Amino acid sequence: MIAAPVIREAAAADLDSIMELEVAGFVAGGWSAAGWQGELAAPDRVVLVAADGSGLLGVITVRRSDVAELNRIVVAPRARRRGVARALLAAAGDRLPAGECWLEVAQDNAAALGFYRAEGFVEVGRRPRYYPGGVAAVIMKREVGR
Repeated sequence: MIAAPVIREAAAADLDSIMELEVAGFVAGGWSAAGWQGELAAPDRVVLVAADGSGLLGVITVRRSDVAELNRIVVAPRARRRGVARALLAAAGDRLPAGECWLEVAQDNAAALGFYRAEGFVEVGRRPRYYPGGVAAVIMKREVGR
């Protein structure tokens, strides 16, 4: 059983652990180390990690703008369905100004779609053949922030 994770700002020193999460979380289409370095360095990003005594359990990155954009959320396989993604999403939302947050998710990712719907995201559109293999992207949004 995983204890409640500590949510904190991600640091450049977390890059190797973030890449371990990325590789474990995405068999294909994962982000590169350079991509994550860019996220960590970008001043318009909220990048948070969830950690416990064993290391990183998850990471989230959200672009702050007039409309926030959830760019990525990755949870270690061993920590899934234990509230880590929910805690990361809530903590990121607390760091955003009031407004909308948008995201895109593959239409064949039933687990992610179910999670986002349970967290109050609603479908507002689709992008046909957006992902490899011709999979459509489901565009979703919800209100966030303080």
